[in-house]
Amino acid sequence: QSAMLNQWWGMSRVEQFYEQLRRLGMGRASSSNTLKDLATAVYSIKNLASQLAQKGMSALAQIWGVRHFLKGRYRAVILDADGEKAEFKSPNLAGVHDILQIHQGDLCAAAGFPEERLFGRSSKGLNSNSDGLTHYYDRLRARRTEEILPLTLSIAQAMMACSQGPTQGQIIPLSVQFPPIATPDPKDQADTDHKQAQTDAIYMEKGVASVEQVQTRVRARYGG
Repeated sequence: QSAMLNQWWGMSRVEQFYEQLRRLGMGRASSSNTLKDLATAVYSIKNLASQLAQKGMSALAQIWGVRHFLKGRYRAVILDADGEKAEFKSPNLAGVHDILQIHQGDLCAAAGFPEERLFGRSSKGLNSNSDGLTHYYDRLRARRTEEILPLTLSIAQAMMACSQGPTQGQIIPLSVQFPPIATPDPKDQADTDHKQAQTDAIYMEKGVASVEQVQTRVRARYGG
């Protein structure tokens, strides 16, 4: 039925993301409302039914209105020593944090972003570390190669094939260079360079690669 309403198009990615964002917003709003009622006052009044019958609701409302005013103004509760008492009860908030974490995870899954990028904080758990960002960067690289690169080359070739294009109809070979997705940590980059240098030295020592071949690889590696 939903496919018919969308004229046989699939569900929009924006709709999926919005639905999860709406659920997270509702969860946070509900938790905020719960925090507003974190301390609910419960008053016990002796012979409440008979007092209502004798004095009426308006008289009791006036009395308790004065008491609430005193409580808010002077942070004090005034009660009748004979049979009245007041206590404050807090709602059980156990599980609220876990529910919000589930909604955040669903939102990250719908958006295709890890928690580190979408919420600007490190994820928690046994596999937190940088696994989420690593998988995210891998997906970006794959999308560059499988989707963006072919489209970019197709558009460039179509522009070159035009007689009024930048090459006046001449098709020339092209290569696309994408900027780095992430800047590596200097320490990690130094460790990588050291391991690569050791590998190059072993290749030359074992005769697997010549000095010229290693030099060519090093120049390509550092953009020289």
